[in-house]
Amino acid sequence: MITRYFTARLLNDAVISERSATTGGHRTLDYIPGATLLGAVAARYADFAGDDAYTVFHSGKVRFGNAYPLSPAGEPALPVPLAWHTEKGEELHGSVKQVKNLLHATRADFETWDKSGCQQKQLRSGYFTPSGAKIDPVKSYRLKTALNRDKQGMAEEAQLFGYQSLAADSLWHFSIAFDDLLTEELREKVVASLGVAVRVGRSRSAEYGLLSVHPVDSLETPVTLVAGDNLIIYCVSDLALTDPATGASTLIPSGAHFGFPDASFVATQSYLRVRKYAPFNRTRKRFDLERQVIAKGSVLLFSKLGGFSAQELSSAQSRLAAGVGLHRQDGVGQLLVNPPFLAGFTFKATSVKPYPLPVGIAPGKTPELAGWLTAKAGERQKQIDAIGQVDGWVNALVKGPCPKNSQWGQLRTIALQNGTLDAIRTKVGNLCTTGVSQKQWDKGVTVGKSKTTYGKFLLETVLPQGIELADAKNRLYLLGNRLPRKNNQRTGGDL
Repeated sequence: MITRYFTARLLNDAVISERSATTGGHRTLDYIPGATLLGAVAARYADFAGDDAYTVFHSGKVRFGNAYPLSPAGEPALPVPLAWHTEKGEELHGSVKQVKNLLHATRADFETWDKSGCQQKQLRSGYFTPSGAKIDPVKSYRLKTALNRDKQGMAEEAQLFGYQSLAADSLWHFSIAFDDLLTEELREKVVASLGVAVRVGRSRSAEYGLLSVHPVDSLETPVTLVAGDNLIIYCVSDLALTDPATGASTLIPSGAHFGFPDASFVATQSYLRVRKYAPFNRTRKRFDLERQVIAKGSVLLFSKLGGFSAQELSSAQSRLAAGVGLHRQDGVGQLLVNPPFLAGFTFKATSVKPYPLPVGIAPGKTPELAGWLTAKAGERQKQIDAIGQVDGWVNALVKGPCPKNSQWGQLRTIALQNGTLDAIRTKVGNLCTTGVSQKQWDKGVTVGKSKTTYGKFLLETVLPQGIELADAKNRLYLLGNRLPRKNNQRTGGDL
């Protein structure tokens, strides 16, 4: 088996629906399923001619793994095992180092907790890194309304809905596994199909689901298998098993599923959850058959006489690396055998080499529309900053013997009628130092901790050396517009 590894970054929010229903509350998965990544490659189905298309998309010889979070430090994260518990009410504060692994809890431990009234609460969500950090993917929610195309895009009555989504700029890692017999040319073709960025999830034809993908050399982290009396199967992804006799789906695992026919499943010490779902095929516009699976993070315990040697476990891990059960091409059936983070009652941190963090799309020529929108956003932000600054000045200026509103109105006229900084400075200087207006602008005022006059404040603070023309015009216009309003509120409109 040859495995290629990738890191990815969401360039905008992504809607990965937990269920396909269009009614009721909408929730997103907290990961990107392998089936979604397979679909992103299948969008270029026509590029794979003849047998290649069948091999990549239908034979199970190419397996797209789920994309799980990547920490800001570059550590890969895995689903939290369901065997991990914390005391009810205890906060983890971004770490799993204080969790208890109830696989190794004794009867005495349970009796102690019962006597003290201490309840153990199962961790059912989130991800962890080898160093012990807990990661909960950030989600967002947007409320939307359907539009009536027959009424020039007006909002439809009673058609309000919302999307929960994985947040933009979140980091992910995943892998694609190929059977050894596949040619290097076909492997590279699959990798190239991911391109620089792909669309994933719902509403991807609109503003959702742009994922920037980056191949990396090797992200495989060696796992030290722990030999012992028990075989521990940790479900890295969902697990879809079938009954060997009938071929029907089953949620009761047996040792034979994993190559240990003489091993017995210990249900009382296993921790598993199940779920069912019917994937929606966008191309066929139909639902696939319903799948009944053991959920990711489940921990299955098996035992046999004589226990399991390190050699047996190593052989089992190699054998099971290609996955177990159905739908493996969609990332289902990925397992770890006796992983070290389940070897003891408490969590033991390990160190791994950080993965290279994914960046956005490689720089290139910015599309004209994107450039225009970026410029407009910058102008809008500058306007917001200017309003905040001017409002701070206004609150201080109106507390003094403020010039009359007509004087401030002249600042608006100067800002609108003059096109150079020199002309603006000259006109403001003349306003403050000549004629009947001089007496108004010579009044003293305290701004911050500095005492000055209104005229000096305009020339030294509002119009300092080095100011840009657009900023100067904006400041004068805002002062001439907003200060009279504040004055009227203070005096009741007498000025």
